Amino acid sequence: MPNRIYTAGEYELDEIFAAVRELKALREEINELFPEREFVIRQLELALLLRTNLLIFGTYGTGKSLLIKQYIECLGVAPDELFCIEMTRHTTESDLYGPINVPLLREEGIQRRNPLGTIRDAIIADLGELFDAPHLLRSLHGPLNERRYSRGADSHDIPLHTAVASTNIPPDELKKRYPDLDAAVDRFIFQSRVNWLENDASRLEMFRNYRAGRKPETRVSSEGLHKAAALIADATDQIPDTLLHHYNDIVRELREKWHEKGWPQHSDRAFNQWLEVMEANAVMHERYEVHPIDFRALRFAACHGGDAEQLEAFDSIVEPIIAKVTEELDTMSIDDAVRLAMQAVRGNIPNRPDDTTSPADLVAILRQLGGLQKTVEQMSPEMPATIADVDSLRDELARRSQEVERLIKGV
Repeated sequence: MPNRIYTAGEYELDEIFAAVRELKALREEINELFPEREFVIRQLELALLLRTNLLIFGTYGTGKSLLIKQYIECLGVAPDELFCIEMTRHTTESDLYGPINVPLLREEGIQRRNPLGTIRDAIIADLGELFDAPHLLRSLHGPLNERRYSRGADSHDIPLHTAVASTNIPPDELKKRYPDLDAAVDRFIFQSRVNWLENDASRLEMFRNYRAGRKPETRVSSEGLHKAAALIADATDQIPDTLLHHYNDIVRELREKWHEKGWPQHSDRAFNQWLEVMEANAVMHERYEVHPIDFRALRFAACHGGDAEQLEAFDSIVEPIIAKVTEELDTMSIDDAVRLAMQAVRGNIPNRPDDTTSPADLVAILRQLGGLQKTVEQMSPEMPATIADVDSLRDELARRSQEVERLIKGV
């Protein structure tokens, strides 16, 4: 089957953007309850949209666990869909993945674990003091990254949406003790350091909130959130191909700067995931297509802990590139923009099917062609030559759709 590229018309954007507005309302409320935590709250938000993970680290008594608990309570997660654990050096795989089914092992010689009530059965996971159990970090590779539990015959995909981990041990310190655990830390695309509150106004606000027992009241639609995550996870045309070259410039310069400063490096896997960070930021602004300003959201993945020096270095790299791309777009004529859009459409036209293509694949191809046709219908060039090119592309897509329809009907 040809590569499947989804388009805006295939998503329930109204429902997705409604969930986004709920996330924004929750952000405002949580920011009031937890002052000086704006950076980590934005990371939480993005982690949910990307269906990925967040690691919060820092000294004791900074409210990490309370922030996580109150945020999760607003996500419409049922009690049996939430997995919470405080990790220790005594925590075992049975605590994470369930006890071994002993009767099955005795009778059939097959080792399986009972997944009920474990991370294998959860939508949201709250992993407290994660680095206190370094012996288990490798076992979390599959569940945290691939969303899959694999133990021989006992292997299957898991429904985990987001894992939020907290620890008092900084990742750098863990990697000094256990250099082979770099890959485990890399599973957390978002990492944030939290410190004790620094200014008087924040502490006074904390005292008032604590004394009043305030909690957030906003609730986020779990269905809308899942649909938003599906949009971002799918292969879509949200990122124009022209932006990828500028994104590569950012990646190259960030890697060089971080190496120069001796800061933790980001893997190629992480850089791929950062593309979804930009998509998520566009969705947070109720847009489908990624714009150059969405490069700014990469700070939440690049700057672990919101370190001021890292943020300054990030801005010195990214802001000039945003200005350059914006200037290029501003000077681009309508017809130039249409030609770029046409190039993207042509690159996403599926290969011609034949008599061996399955009915399901034919329907998928027809939907893909329909999305591309909608994109072309929105093009409004000014020059006669460009108008003719758009008409030609529209006719080509119509012919392709008719061919697929005939195959579906068996004509």
